[in-house]
Amino acid sequence: MIHSPISLLSLQTISGTRLYYATAPILAPALLSRFDVGGIQNAQFSNGLIQPPSFKFTDTLTTSSATAVIENLSGNTVERLGSRYFATEELWGSQFIYQLWSPAAESSLILVLGAVADVEDGGDALRLSLKDIGNWSEIKAPDCQISENCAVTFGSDACGSTSTTPCNNDWGSCSQRNRFKGVVTQWDNSAIALPAAAYAQPAPLTSINLRRPA
Repeated sequence: MIHSPISLLSLQTISGTRLYYATAPILAPALLSRFDVGGIQNAQFSNGLIQPPSFKFTDTLTTSSATAVIENLSGNTVERLGSRYFATEELWGSQFIYQLWSPAAESSLILVLGAVADVEDGGDALRLSLKDIGNWSEIKAPDCQISENCAVTFGSDACGSTSTTPCNNDWGSCSQRNRFKGVVTQWDNSAIALPAAAYAQPAPLTSINLRRPA
């Protein structure tokens, strides 16, 4: 009986094919089946994970990508040409679930979800570049602060208002509401329409949703 943790790598290709690799053959829950009828089912993981991925976890929202090496689909030279096509057309963009599985506790010590960013065919092995789905550092957001107040300058091209009365950068005084770039934080439940007045809200303590520095 296996007691030490085992690395499990589950892949679901863009065509829906599911592949299960591990550092040692084992029957374990396949999390890819979590949305199937009947819920999570056990799957046989083959001994094909040559090099398990090593993810670096930090205190920030940045997660580094990792590399995993799996056995090629076939050791036959002729059939390997087909596996290259498979690797290029199928494995790229596949969903992956990596688990550091503890057979003794029957639970995952580490669980990472993401997608295959790149595939390299090394002959007898395929090198997969894995990227965590929670790599928020790669999200490029507008360089602006989002709050209940509109960040657009009154009368500017972005504002578009031709009113002679300046606004207070809130919804209630906005004369060009189709371009209002604030957040309505409180709704009037007695009417379907948006409230005509803006309710006082405390200013955010920190700026949020800023574009990641280059």
